[in-house]
Amino acid sequence: SIKCKIKSTAIKNSIPLTQEKVNELLDYNEKTGFLFWNQSPKHRHGKIKPGDRAGHIHHKGYRAITINCKEYWEHRIIWLWVHGKFPKDQIDHINRIRDDNRLRNLRESTNAQNQMNSCASRGSKLELKGIQQFGKRFAAYITVNKKTRYLGMYDTAEEAYRMRCKAAKKLHGKFAFG
Repeated sequence: SIKCKIKSTAIKNSIPLTQEKVNELLDYNEKTGFLFWNQSPKHRHGKIKPGDRAGHIHHKGYRAITINCKEYWEHRIIWLWVHGKFPKDQIDHINRIRDDNRLRNLRESTNAQNQMNSCASRGSKLELKGIQQFGKRFAAYITVNKKTRYLGMYDTAEEAYRMRCKAAKKLHGKFAFG
């Protein structure tokens, strides 16, 4: 049986994952976005049965699945399952829900595009992306090509956010998020 205790050795010796191998191991339900095992994974010693949902929720919020002693994000496996190849760069979850892996919620993206569709950073006092408070006024910012652009000062957070959203739609197109 296969043991996954030494990850570095397992990854070096692992066979590249192909669409055929994924189709052999897993079945994809497009309505739910879930992957199910077609057969018991060898490394789990019979603990997982055919028909069981594959993977677990990783601490980053994405669903992860281990195949041949290597952990993959479920959304990347689904992309391979459907398109026959892994994405060139990243997969963006359109609705920003990290374990919603329905195909209509997934799209190829660059890192920059993926960041455009992200929420306000954790710890943001206002919880509005690109807005900072200075005294009683609010500044709006947007990042384009790794450069932060100042969009002006506004009397209310809502007004600043509205201006930021307008700029995001113009500059980021379909990847824009408030």
